[in-house]
Order: sequence, then C-alpha cells, then structure tokens
Amino acid sequence: MQASARSAQQLAQAIKLAALGGAGVYGVSHSIFNVEGGHRAIIFNRLVGIKDTVYTEGTHLMVPWLERPIIYDVRAQPNTVQGTAGSRDLQMVRATLATLASMSLRAVRKRHFLRVGVTSRHR
Repeated sequence: MQASARSAQQLAQAIKLAALGGAGVYGVSHSIFNVEGGHRAIIFNRLVGIKDTVYTEGTHLMVPWLERPIIYDVRAQPNTVQGTAGSRDLQMVRATLATLASMSLRAVRKRHFLRVGVTSRHR
C-alpha cells in the first residue's frame, strides 16, 4: 500500500514537472521574434500602444500575450507608372517611368500611426 501511494505521489510530481516544463517552453518560444534582413519591426503593447523603438534585423524579446511585433518591409522596391500622350503629329507616345523607393527608419512608426498599414506600397 505504501509503495502504491509513493508511486502515485511520484506520478503526480512528474505530471506537475512536465506541465511546468511545457509552460516554460511555450513562454520562451512565444517571447522571441525574428526580424529578417531588409525588414524593420515595431512593437504594439496592449497597455501602452506603439512603442518608440524600431527594431532592426535580428532576434528580439517581447512579452508573449502583452506585446506583438508588426514587421514592415523596408527594402527598395520598384514602382512603375505608365502613361500615354499624343504628339503634335497625332501619334500616340507611350512613356514608362520606373522609380525605386524605400522607407526610412523614422517613417516606420509614422506610417503605422497614419493607419497606412503594412501593405500600403501603392498608396
């Protein structure tokens, strides 16, 4: 009887230890986020709002439920505009203008505050 009670206590302790270990692994894995090259991130905090820091490439820490990263692509991306106009001799001329544009570090926070959003490249 004592051996059975002792094994039941050991089983209960093993279950508690496994639950604590699982919660620890979950917490650590959800408190790390990665910012890839050519991207920048800002952190949204549920209590404070958008934090002032802009995170560059690398691995960063956050509070799992309280904060979430918003990642922006800041690489130079082409934008092409096409237009058609008539010349003096009544021929149609098609002109294409291609530009490369990238976002500055200061613009990352400002862009989010203006509610332009992550996918607002053409706005």
